[in-house]
Amino acid sequence: MINGLSHITFIVRDLNKMEDVLTTVLDGRKIYDSGTQIFSYSKERFFDVGGIWIAIMEGNPLKERSYNHIAFALNAEEFDEKLRRIRALGLTVKEDRSRVSGEGCSLYFMIMTITFLNCTAAVWTTVYADMRVPKPSVWDFA
Repeated sequence: MINGLSHITFIVRDLNKMEDVLTTVLDGRKIYDSGTQIFSYSKERFFDVGGIWIAIMEGNPLKERSYNHIAFALNAEEFDEKLRRIRALGLTVKEDRSRVSGEGCSLYFMIMTITFLNCTAAVWTTVYADMRVPKPSVWDFA
């Protein structure tokens, strides 16, 4: 049985720039820094971001952009301040998309790994509760 999420790892060219994103935009706290030593794959740093462990490792990130992303929940009142911090770091902010009624607002921004991070004020279990796919009955396959 899965007990929850252990950690998320990003491979990045510049550990310092990614640390700026994690600590400045996401209010992360650095837990560990391997310095110049390599214990697993490369130089690495670990952060606690809202109770989620995020590891960053030095290396060559993905070569192409995709919609792969990780979404962090925030209060709607924090939206403008987070946007200010993201822009202050010179990160690319993706224009918001149209939303399902009640979904709330989101900030999508690019980090060096060519992965989007998303800060969202949505409460997914509430917004999409009525859109769940019903479980088929055994008779549906006859």
